[in-house]
Amino acid sequence: TTLLRTDFFRAAVFLISAVFLFSTQDVIVKWISHSYPVHEIVLIRSISGIIPLLFLAHFLGGVRALRTSRYAAHFARSFIMFSAYTCFYLSLAALPLAETVTLFFSSPFFIIMLSSVMLDEKIEIRCWIAVAVGFIGVILMLKPDVNNINPAALLAVLSAFFYALGSVITRKLGKTESGIVLALFPTVAYILYAGMVGLLLQLITIDNVTHPSL
Repeated sequence: TTLLRTDFFRAAVFLISAVFLFSTQDVIVKWISHSYPVHEIVLIRSISGIIPLLFLAHFLGGVRALRTSRYAAHFARSFIMFSAYTCFYLSLAALPLAETVTLFFSSPFFIIMLSSVMLDEKIEIRCWIAVAVGFIGVILMLKPDVNNINPAALLAVLSAFFYALGSVITRKLGKTESGIVLALFPTVAYILYAGMVGLLLQLITIDNVTHPSL
């Protein structure tokens, strides 16, 4: 029992620390979003993260800690999370930070729904009620009007869906993969995906762009 409590406390500390760091990151991204394109932000963010992750991997077993045989699943998860970050950052460029984050809070609804379908987890009715109430709040934030919905708001909700899907896949991969692999593999993949987006945008010309997300 003591061990379980210790693990729970450690997990809670890691989770709270992660949320704090993500929130700090969001503020920085909001600050620079009017000056840099999203794919460049993701690219620099990922390159900057490689060194500390490799440093951490060194203390967790070196090269052996990075071995995996589930490359297809990692690439799929990485692409989904890359899509989540891209949609979130695009939304962040057009909406206030608080509004973007509030809309992103629809992710628990998607997580519970996907967990029930993909993980066969039994969800208690009180959980469904809680996330349903929260999702109604998200809909109210969207100010539903077919003619006036801000595309950036929809991007925030789409980001929440991709994040939820990525989280469920992470849950499944976490049964066989180490934490450092789950962190390092997508970081490397983000560099690849962001580079591909940058090259693609060199071939596309978009005129008369007025929306901040674009």
